[in-house]
Amino acid sequence: MTTAIYRFWLYDLCDVYIEYVKKDLYAKEPDVQRQETIKLILYTCLDNGLRLIAPIMPFVSEELYQRLPKPNQGKNSPPSLCVTPYPKSADVILRYTSFCCLKLISILILV
Repeated sequence: MTTAIYRFWLYDLCDVYIEYVKKDLYAKEPDVQRQETIKLILYTCLDNGLRLIAPIMPFVSEELYQRLPKPNQGKNSPPSLCVTPYPKSADVILRYTSFCCLKLISILILV
């Protein structure tokens, strides 16, 4: 389980997604709607990633969760990572499948 979480953080999120969207976030003429979508996807990945590591590293994950900028000024967001539900396997599998598709697309673009 820890290896899968490590691979999600390092290879899927950092190596693929963040590298892919960097050019859109730092564009000279930004597409605001696209940037907001990118930020929401990144927030969702970080939020779920922190929930995944919470049982393994509770203090670090809680500190990072408290510093994570929440959408909508934090309305309807749990006050602590301790009271958030653990991600369901179906949600994680669906998101991981999406990342795999994104990874395949990025490989095809680079070739």
